[in-house]
Amino acid sequence: MKPRKWLRSYWPLFFPLLIYAPGIMGWIPYPSTGSEFTDLLISHVPNAIYLKESLLEYRQVPFWSPTILSGYPFAANPLSGLWYPPGWFALLFPLPEGFSILLSIHALGGGIGLYKFLRKAGINHPSAVFGGCAFMLMPKISAHYGAGHITLLYAVFWTPWLLLAARRERRFLWSAICLAGIFLADPRWAAFSGLLWIAYVIAHSHYRAIEYVVQAGKTILISILLAGPLVVPLMQYVALSTRRKMGVEDIFIHSLRGEEWIGLLFPSGGRTVEAAMYAGGCMLVLGVVSISEQGIRKKTRFWWLTTVVSGLIALGTNIPGVRFLAYIPGVNLIRVPSRALFIFGFSLIIIASHALHAMMKSKWVAKKADYWVSGFGLFVIMLLGGVGYIGESYPLNLIWGMGFLAIAVLIFHFRKFLYEKQSLYSLIFAVLILDGLGAAWINIDYRPGPEKSSHPNNLKALQNNELGQFRIYSPSYSIPQHVAARNSLELVDGVDPLQLEKYVEFTERATGVPNPGYSVTLPPFQGDPATANRMYQPDPTLLGVLNVRYLISEFELTAPEFEIIYGQNNLFQYRNLKEFPRAWVYPPAHRVSLEKIMEGGVMWKNAVVKNWRPNGIEILAEGPGTLILSEIAYPGWEVKVDGEKATWFPVFDIFRGVELTQGTHLVKFAYRPKTVYLGLLISLIGLSVVLKETRSE
Repeated sequence: MKPRKWLRSYWPLFFPLLIYAPGIMGWIPYPSTGSEFTDLLISHVPNAIYLKESLLEYRQVPFWSPTILSGYPFAANPLSGLWYPPGWFALLFPLPEGFSILLSIHALGGGIGLYKFLRKAGINHPSAVFGGCAFMLMPKISAHYGAGHITLLYAVFWTPWLLLAARRERRFLWSAICLAGIFLADPRWAAFSGLLWIAYVIAHSHYRAIEYVVQAGKTILISILLAGPLVVPLMQYVALSTRRKMGVEDIFIHSLRGEEWIGLLFPSGGRTVEAAMYAGGCMLVLGVVSISEQGIRKKTRFWWLTTVVSGLIALGTNIPGVRFLAYIPGVNLIRVPSRALFIFGFSLIIIASHALHAMMKSKWVAKKADYWVSGFGLFVIMLLGGVGYIGESYPLNLIWGMGFLAIAVLIFHFRKFLYEKQSLYSLIFAVLILDGLGAAWINIDYRPGPEKSSHPNNLKALQNNELGQFRIYSPSYSIPQHVAARNSLELVDGVDPLQLEKYVEFTERATGVPNPGYSVTLPPFQGDPATANRMYQPDPTLLGVLNVRYLISEFELTAPEFEIIYGQNNLFQYRNLKEFPRAWVYPPAHRVSLEKIMEGGVMWKNAVVKNWRPNGIEILAEGPGTLILSEIAYPGWEVKVDGEKATWFPVFDIFRGVELTQGTHLVKFAYRPKTVYLGLLISLIGLSVVLKETRSE
C-alpha cells in the first residue's frame, strides 16, 4: 500500500496516540488514585538503564544483574526485556520517554491488527477503523499504562495479530510466531491470549478432533522453541524462587468483586487498575443493539460467550468453589484473574464493530433496538444518579459516564437524519475519541519526570569518592529503584515478582521483617512502605555480611552499630560499622559458620575486587582459607583460580565460596548459564522450522 493511500485508510488510528504524548515529552504516568508508585520507574526504567549501560560501557549483553536483591539472573527475568527484540528500540531514546514512544508504536500496531481482523470478518472499512480506534483507546489499557505495566501492554497489543494468524493458511505457523512474541514481551499475557486463541480456533475451524490436536500441538511446540531463550532460564528461576510457594490468595489476587461491575459504566470505578473495565457510551449502546437484533446476535455469539466466560474468570475466588482450581497444575499461570477483563473489553469492541457495521447499511431497520437502547440508557443514568445521590456527590468520573452514555443514546435515536448527511460515522467516531481520551485523562495522573521531580534526593548525604563496591538497605524504600539505577547503586531490598527462596529466608533474619508468604517486595510491608516496617530493627552483622555499608530510612534505627551521619526531614542515613567487604577470606582454622561471625570471634581478611563486569568478577585474594564473595549463589556461575578451573560452593546458602591454598591468588568468577545457551539453541531450531515452512508455502 502506498504511503498516501495508507494514511487515507488509517489516519483516524493516530488520534488515540495522544494518550502517550505527555509520556513522550517526559511526563511520567501514574495511577490517578494518588499512588506514589508506578512499575515504569520501579522495574522497567531501572532494567533498561542497566541493559543500556552494559551494552555501551562493557560491550556485553548482561545475563546477570547486581542492581537489586543482592543480584539476580537478568536473563531469566521476564521484566528485564532482554529477549524481546522490539523492546530494545526504547534504548535508542532517553528514558523513560523511550517506553512511551515504543508503546505508542505497539498501540498503532494493535489498532491496525484489529482493523485487519475485522475486515477479514466482513466488517466494512469505517466500522473496522472504529474497532481499531476503540481497542487503542480501551480505558483498561490506559489505566494499566498509568500503573506502568508497559510489557503487559506490549503483549496485549499482539492479541489481534494472534487471532488474525488463526485465519491464515498454515495458521499454526503464524499463530506460533505471535504467541512466542507475546510470551517474550510478557509471559503473564501468554496464558490469557493462548486460551482465547484456542477457543477461537475451536469455534471457527472445521478440523476433526485429531487434526485440531495436531495443529494446536504444532503451534505450542514452535512457540516454545522460538521463546526458548526466556522459557528455559525462567523455568529454572521459578523453581528456585518463592513463586512456587504461592497460595490460593496469591494466585487469585485482585479477583473482581461482584459490585465492581458498576465500573463498566464510568472510568476509575474499581479499587485498583486491575479492576478497571469502563466500556464507554458507544460500546454500551452498540452492545445493546447487538443483543436486541437477532441478525447481529447470531454473528457475535462467540464474542458474547467470550465476554461471559472472561467476566467469570475475572471474578476469581468470588465464585464459590473456584479456589479449589488453584491446586490444578497450570492454573497459577492465570494469576490475577481480573486481567481477563482485557479479553472482556476486546470482545465487546468486536461486538460493537459488528453492530456499527449493521447500522451503516442503508437497508438496516432497528426493530427492537430503539426500545432496548432507550430503556438501557434510562436505567443506567438513573442508577448512576442514585449512586451519586447516596454518596452525596457527583464526581467527575460519574458525570463522565452518564454524559457520554446519554450522548450515545441520542446519536442512535437520531441516526437516520445523521446518516442522510453522511455524518453518522464521523459523529460516532468523534464521541469515541473524546470519551476514550477523557477516560485516559481520568485514569492517568501525569507528573514531572525524575529530573523535574520535587522528590527529595536521598543520595545527597552519601559520601563522595567511595572505594570498593557496597550495598544499601532501606527498610522504608527511600531509594527508589530508578534513582539507584541512575546512580549505579546496588540494593539489598527490591521489588520484583521473582525472588530466590534462600535469599528471602536470609534477609528475613537480616532485616527483622517477618515473611508472611509470597510477596513482590523485599522486605514485605503492609500499608505505607515508608513507615510499615518501623517496628522491626535490622541486624547490623547480617546486613554487614550482605555488604551493606549504608542504611537509609524514614524512621530511626536503634542499633548502636548504625552510626548516624545524616538526619533531616524524617530521613535518616546510617553507616553500618559491621560492614563486610564484597569479597573476604575466612580463616582455614574455622568451619564457615554464620553463627561464629555473629558472635564476633573470627578474624577475616579483606580481598580486592580488581575488575567487575556484568557477567564476571575478578578478585585478588590471599590464602589459605575460604574466599567468600557476597554475590548470590546461582546455577551458571563458574570459577577459575589462577587460570585453573575450580569448584565453588554455597556459603550461608546464598553466597559463593571457593577454597584457597597458601599464597596470593587471582580468582575469576564468570556467569555462563547453560539454560540460556540451551534456550538459544532451541530457538535456532524453532527459527529453522519457521524458515522451512515459509519456503514451502
